[in-house]
Amino acid sequence: MLNRFTRFLFHFQSESPSIALMTLCLLILATKSFSQMANGHDKYLGNASDPPIPASYSSYWNQLTPGNAGKWGSVESTRDVYNWAPLDQAYDYAMARGFAFKHHILVQGSQQPGWMTALDSTTQLAEIEEWFSLVGERYPDLTLADVVGEVISHPPSYKKGLGGDGTTGWDWVIKAFQLARQHLPAKTKLLLIEANIINGGPNFDQFIQIVHLLKEKSLIDGIGLVAHNLENIDTNIIRNSLNQLTATGVDIYIHSLDIGSADDAQQLALYQEKFPVLWEHQGVKGITLWGYIQNQTYQPNGYLLRSDGTERPALAWLRNYLTFPGTYRS
Repeated sequence: MLNRFTRFLFHFQSESPSIALMTLCLLILATKSFSQMANGHDKYLGNASDPPIPASYSSYWNQLTPGNAGKWGSVESTRDVYNWAPLDQAYDYAMARGFAFKHHILVQGSQQPGWMTALDSTTQLAEIEEWFSLVGERYPDLTLADVVGEVISHPPSYKKGLGGDGTTGWDWVIKAFQLARQHLPAKTKLLLIEANIINGGPNFDQFIQIVHLLKEKSLIDGIGLVAHNLENIDTNIIRNSLNQLTATGVDIYIHSLDIGSADDAQQLALYQEKFPVLWEHQGVKGITLWGYIQNQTYQPNGYLLRSDGTERPALAWLRNYLTFPGTYRS
């Protein structure tokens, strides 16, 4: 169809070049509307979803993070009894479409196996290493992995199994990343996740300290920033935090973004104000929203697609911002 249409345009442009150009633009827009918004950019725009993946997913996003399916407590709630099916489905969905896939999460204080707390440190370490190894073997094309989440705010109860605080104060984090580097695919980017960093919170300096400890040992590939309720954070603070984090020399990934308001016009204005600060920053290499369909989001008013399938104005603006002719190309 496109070749036939192109021949028509070449024939038609000699008589009406402006109309031919306009028609071509409309064709491109129509084509783009059915593809992922970040196609052609040098960074991804993804979302979080557990299976079943929504039918509309591939119309908007080109990266996938399972919300809960990849957490250790979901996979192995009973020792040596594994539920890989939801995680397999999410991984296969992403691989079949050429999407980036991020494993969430290997080590975290919440949603971890309850049986781990009763084990001695030596056995805990063996179980952690087995968990990492199983993930690495099962998902050979894993793009990114959240190695440690909520590193400061919510450390795991079994951190002694990873060496505890040790001499650096963060030996357990270093050990977790060493195991990830050892057992995950060589091409997988390893991320450190924390909340209240993008807003310059009280743990900001300590977080950067941990990043440097990992970077000195070539263990970290990305900083993952929790960005829930971004509407409450001043853009100057966001920009300053991103600048300081970029200065570490480690890539930034927005781990879980939502910008919410019950009022469509207000949400649109907030997206227009906040999103470009993230997307256009040179240090940011990808953004993952945390849900997009009404009644299926982390933040109740953060949805972009109504339950009847219609887009809120913020989503329509986002498509225009990211696709031809748009207002920005990364």
